[in-house]
Amino acid sequence: MKALLRGLWAMKALLLGFIVAFALSFLSLGYISLALYGVVAPVLTLCNQPMSMAEGLSRDAGW
Repeated sequence: MKALLRGLWAMKALLLGFIVAFALSFLSLGYISLALYGVVAPVLTLCNQPMSMAEGLSRDAGW
């Protein structure tokens, strides 16, 4: 009986370890994707600007 309980305890600990590792990997993936988004988003917004501020100002001024 003791061996069975010890085996169940070990399986429970193993399962808990897997769950914790899975959650940590998800968190790290989330942080990595957030960091990538933080790097890529400003670059994309800069590239998608129809024209620079100077071009817009010079066009408005009629140059």
